[in-house]
Amino acid sequence: MRSVELELEHSYKNRYVGKHRLKPTSDVTTLGSCRDASIRLLGDNVAGIHAVVEYTDQGWLILDMGSDHGTWMKKKPIVEQKLQGVTFINIGGHSLKLTIKEINKDLFTTSKHSGEKATGDQLFHQVIVRKQGFVVESLLLGQSEDYNLAIGQNQQTLTVPAQAYQWKTTEVGDVVVQQRLVHSTNMELSTREKFKGLVDPSLRAPLGAAAALVLLLFALIMFSPKDPDAEMKEIKPDTNKYTRMIYDAKKIKRSKKKSIKVSKNIKGTSKAATKKTAATGTRKQAKAAASKQAAKVVSKIKAAGLGALIGKISKRAAKSAKFVVAQGRSPDSTTGKALSSVGSPTLGKASGKAAYKGARVSGVKTAGKGGGSSAYKGIGGLSLGNVGNASVGILEEETEVQGGLEREVIARYIQSQLGQIRYCYERQLSASPDLYGKVKVKFTIGSEGSVVSQRVKRTSLKNAMVEGCILRRIASWRFPKPQGGTTVNVSYPFLFKSTR
Repeated sequence: MRSVELELEHSYKNRYVGKHRLKPTSDVTTLGSCRDASIRLLGDNVAGIHAVVEYTDQGWLILDMGSDHGTWMKKKPIVEQKLQGVTFINIGGHSLKLTIKEINKDLFTTSKHSGEKATGDQLFHQVIVRKQGFVVESLLLGQSEDYNLAIGQNQQTLTVPAQAYQWKTTEVGDVVVQQRLVHSTNMELSTREKFKGLVDPSLRAPLGAAAALVLLLFALIMFSPKDPDAEMKEIKPDTNKYTRMIYDAKKIKRSKKKSIKVSKNIKGTSKAATKKTAATGTRKQAKAAASKQAAKVVSKIKAAGLGALIGKISKRAAKSAKFVVAQGRSPDSTTGKALSSVGSPTLGKASGKAAYKGARVSGVKTAGKGGGSSAYKGIGGLSLGNVGNASVGILEEETEVQGGLEREVIARYIQSQLGQIRYCYERQLSASPDLYGKVKVKFTIGSEGSVVSQRVKRTSLKNAMVEGCILRRIASWRFPKPQGGTTVNVSYPFLFKSTR
């Protein structure tokens, strides 16, 4: 008997994957990346059902199922291709070698003559169906069971003669049906196999889940606790007074009403007393809170040492201040450098005159009309007052320096330029006499000593004019060159306060 099989050898990116043998049945073999595909081909360029292989009247065919990337044969896309001999197909990165193989062997030996008993103790109706010389179906039916041959919409019933061990051949179009009786061993099916035959494979999983759910519900019903009412009935209410209190609903209701009434009476009597004491209590609480708040502020100022800090800043500013006019200072005062002074000199004994009545500076003039007093014509438009109105301090403990310059070197240079910072602050005091606060500036010193970047890191002064002036002054500073040609990051806090 001659039969034809299709051998499919599968490789992916030149690596062998496996081999499949396809028989000429009515079922098609699907190729693709989905789980239901007969042969799975994984990859980015493979569709769910990419192509199918089927056996028809024309022989073996491969068909592309309208995939985006196509099915290729000899570097050309194909839609439907008949397979002959050995064919190579490419899908994505997969290579398929399809080989048609013919098998010629006598699968069914000549049956024994009537009256002889073959191996086995039971008689069956054997049916072999061929199409174009190839076996497409083989059945083993009951002895008296007929075979129904369906061709298109037509159906034909074929019956085997009784006790016919020889093949009976029936031709219907291009289909050849062979029938005979054959002895065989009766193989009993197991309970599980019988159940599989009775139930549709697609319904096995839902039926199993339903059975498990039924068993779970049955277990819950069996092991559920008893009815609470039944348990209460088992308790005798006359056992003692406490059990009667628990299970006597009427008594519990009466007790609730009584407790509600008592609580209302207590609330009514307490409201009057609360109103009387509310006013006096509120005033006492306000006074106590105010005194506590004041004590807290004083203790915080003492703990922070703010008074001592302001004193230090004022003292430091006085030592370096340059006074244009000093009121109430002697000319030889060591606390500052005065351009002109009003007051009594303390230079010791006078030479040639009894005393100095005043001090004059010659050659000092102002542009425009002089606004000074007639007794001080040499001073011109310089007026008294507004001296020492601003103080600028540096908080050493908040200074941060990272890089190739010592902290002391940077501090000395900034101290020498502190007049520029004071100028920025004093310029805004006339417009905002209450202006005070702290400005922390972060700047970077380059390898040549110049300031390459500067910004305000944190400020409580909150005055854009003063802060912008400070940044412009710092940008013009030139420090000593850092060691090793590195950059230096500096964070410097300035504290501003008016001394009027």
